[in-house]
Order: sequence, then structure tokens, then C-alpha cells
Amino acid sequence: MSRPLLLLRRPIRLRPPHKSLRLLLPCPYTSSAVSKPPLTPPATSPPPTASSQTSSTAVSPPSESPDAVSTALRHTMRILSHPVVILTAPPDRGITLSSLTCLSLHPHPLVSFNIKKPSSCSEAMHDSGVFAVHIMKSTGHAAHLANIFAQVGMARGKKRRPWDEVLDLESVATWGDPQRLQNEDSGKGWLVIGKGDGVDTRLWCGKEKVLEVGDHEIWVARVLEVEKVADLAEGEGAGMASLMYVDRRFHHVGEEVVPEHGSLGQEVDVGAPEDE
Repeated sequence: MSRPLLLLRRPIRLRPPHKSLRLLLPCPYTSSAVSKPPLTPPATSPPPTASSQTSSTAVSPPSESPDAVSTALRHTMRILSHPVVILTAPPDRGITLSSLTCLSLHPHPLVSFNIKKPSSCSEAMHDSGVFAVHIMKSTGHAAHLANIFAQVGMARGKKRRPWDEVLDLESVATWGDPQRLQNEDSGKGWLVIGKGDGVDTRLWCGKEKVLEVGDHEIWVARVLEVEKVADLAEGEGAGMASLMYVDRRFHHVGEEVVPEHGSLGQEVDVGAPEDE
């Protein structure tokens, strides 16, 4: 009876890769058929509750009342300079604003400003969807017009439409008669401040978006056209920056402030030996 043949195989020794390749090659002793466990985000502990916070990390509530903070903020904001513009909207509404800012240039030119509620001018703007923003020159008459459209000194309930007071002025000719435009959408007449001493540039705008925040509306308007009204070479305030409002007074931009290090012009000895 013959014996079965036994095939003897020499054991195969698997050498690990060179140490310089161990960081680059996958481990040769793992099968590619073995699936990796799914990646899961690390466990996070629940947010600490008020009872779990120690006294050293707890946030203390403000010590001042909201009314006190509002008063302090009002006085603080007075030291900031604000642009003065007059907005007019059909039918014959107008308001002075100090919050105009350029919001975006692309893909559409947008500006934003705030209006306190309630406002008859805002209601007219909602109805018409179009309005004109007049950027005022830094002149006394421009400041006078801004006061009229701000209805300064008029008690609530006794205010009159700003245009009624403007059209009653005896010196209308000094700044130009107001222009009455026909609004094709509403068919109503529309008063805008005419060419003359007082208006530098007029922005023709359309309603884009309105947000209600607190007791104000934040308007976002698309600028449809920029019209240069004043001649830079003529008239009072030519070539000057627009009218500004600071600390409850009208101002014009003063001299340029050149950036300068505080130590310029001073002799500073660094590392000088002390007197013996």
C-alpha cells in the first residue's frame, strides 16, 4: 500500500515595509475585504445648565436697566457724525434722514436707512414703491430745509406736511422751485426738491425690502439712477462734502486729519545708560 505524498512547504516570512514607508503604505497584514467602521462624530457632553456652572464662570446680568442703557446709548451716538439727506415720496411726502448708507454695489446698487414708526411718509413709500433721496450740500439753507422735513420743534398732533411749509417760504426762488413729477405707476403728482442751492445729488430709488426692528423700519432700496443736481463749480458749498449732523447740530466736514504716530517729533532714548 503506497503512502500519500505529503507536500512540504517552507513557511513564508512576511517582512514589514521599510520604516520610511510605514507612514505611506497601508498595513500589509489587514485584508482589503475588511470594512472600516463608519465615522461617527465624537461624543459631546450636553451643554452646562445654570445649576452646573460655577460662580466663577457664570455671566452676571447687566447692572443697568434697559432704559438707562438706551439713554446712555443715545448720548453716545451723538458724538458720531451722520449724513443728512431728505427723502421725498408721492403724494407730496418727505422726511429728513440721518442713517443713509451704501449697502451694496453688486449685483445691484443698494442703499439702506431707518424710519421710526409710525410714519406717514413710510406709508406713502409702501404704496408707491418709489422715492427720491436728496443728498444735501453743507450750506445754511440746506440745513434749514432739513429742519423743515424733520419737523423740529413741532409737537405730535400739530405737525403739518413739510411741503406746505416749504411752499409757503418767501425765499423759494433762492433755492429753486420744487419739481412736480408724474408717477406713471400711481398717476399722482410727486414733489422733489428742485435744482438750486441745497441739493447736491438726487438718488432715484425703488423699494427692495423692509424689515421691522423694534420701533423702526429698516429700508433696503435699489438705486435706479444717480442724478447730479448741483454744479460743483458754482454756488455756495461747491466742492465741499455733504451736510453732516453731530451732537444735535448741523456741521460741514473740517480739515483733513493726517494719520500720525503719537511719538513723531519727540526724542525717545531706547536703552540709554543710566547716569552713574
